[in-house]
Amino acid sequence: MKLFATGLLFVMALLACSLPDPGCDDHSCDGCKYVLKAHAEKMIYHLGVECLYDSACNATLVIFLPVPKEKNECKMDNFEYTLVSGNIREKMEHNTNLRFLPISSDGHLRFSLFDSAKVEKKYDIDLSSVIHSYTIDGDSVRITLPSNLIRFSVKCPYCPDNTNDMCRNSRACVREAEYGNSTMTVGLDSSWGKYFLMSSWLDSQGPLGNDSIDISAQVYFRE
Repeated sequence: MKLFATGLLFVMALLACSLPDPGCDDHSCDGCKYVLKAHAEKMIYHLGVECLYDSACNATLVIFLPVPKEKNECKMDNFEYTLVSGNIREKMEHNTNLRFLPISSDGHLRFSLFDSAKVEKKYDIDLSSVIHSYTIDGDSVRITLPSNLIRFSVKCPYCPDNTNDMCRNSRACVREAEYGNSTMTVGLDSSWGKYFLMSSWLDSQGPLGNDSIDISAQVYFRE
């Protein structure tokens, strides 16, 4: 679990290392490349969220895959956009990991993406179900799993057998997508981890509702 958590941003960077191009067969356009500078028909983002205990959350954003509006005879070698969020203004290209984006007090991440023609696409991503996903109740923690859950995991006490459906190995308790929109309770003592990892998926994002966001969150519930 610790290795997985510390490698969260590394995994996101790794996902951005290859740039699949839905508009071109690699074998048919060798030597012919282009840089996408206009808004794509569909965008797929990876969003990492880290919430330290009793602290504000921050976000890391990666553009994983822009899907061009029209098929191009050449291979998309890169893309160029400008992202604006609060006081941050950064150029976004392939392999760009934009860290420490501000998440508002209402649990929303808001940013705009501009193309080379300065056409703006606005995003308002509701992360409140991740940021405010747990409550402390005495010596336990009650966690609400979002309806769009992909996977949840937390370090837990040793499981003597696999009769408990949360036990996938000796140190990890896991919930998969079928447990979305449900609640679970974990311990607050030191035999449990300090945080949980949760991945989810958002469709119908962006001004036209064509974009998707893969979310990986690490949320601390004790010091």
